[in-house]
Amino acid sequence: MSAELTVVLPTLNEEGALRQVLPRLRAAFEKGGIKAEVLVVDGRSKDKTVAVAEAGAPA
Repeated sequence: MSAELTVVLPTLNEEGALRQVLPRLRAAFEKGGIKAEVLVVDGRSKDKTVAVAEAGAPA
């Protein structure tokens, strides 16, 4: 897939926020017919930010 848009999300202990943001971004991209990718850049989070990002949302 060649992305039309790349969204970069810097994170640090953002497990809860990612659970909300990732599905909303996905829905917005689908609704708008936008080919997009989301890059989650983690700053050594101590929570489950990485697991949530890897799963693409709820984990």
